[in-house]
Amino acid sequence: MKSYYEDIEDKLCSILCPKDDNGISLNSNYTADPLPDNEAEYKRSFPISKVYISCVGSDFGEDENNELVIQEETIIFEAIIRTKSRRGDQGIFAVLSDIRKKLLGYKFPGCKKIIMIKSGYIDGGTQNDWNYMLSFSFRRKVIENYIDPDAPLATNIEFQTKSVN
Repeated sequence: MKSYYEDIEDKLCSILCPKDDNGISLNSNYTADPLPDNEAEYKRSFPISKVYISCVGSDFGEDENNELVIQEETIIFEAIIRTKSRRGDQGIFAVLSDIRKKLLGYKFPGCKKIIMIKSGYIDGGTQNDWNYMLSFSFRRKVIENYIDPDAPLATNIEFQTKSVN
């Protein structure tokens, strides 16, 4: 079963690069995938611009309740943009602009809207690729998983049926 964070990475990728019924990307300027688990896949060259989405961490607010732990979690993501150029349809600026248009203000169920945090070059010119990063976040409430040991448990459930003529 995928974690919440993996599910969000996948959803962000599908927002950036939706696919048709045959799994073909509808975005011709770049592709988007979760950050790969191995460095070799990350460093691989691509014919068009590539965006990697990664959950990089969370910040947690103070406990908001006395009975249960309720906190606000700010989840931070990065979009790592790898391109062959800075300008043009597949350049950093075009891809960055498209990501901002699609994600800024987007709202997942039960969460606050996505906001942008910062952006900038992270490594320029490596293997003839430009690397740029955009950080963004959204907030949600997290509540402890708690069962009160003093609460009565249901021990017998009775069903009543009614016949309809």
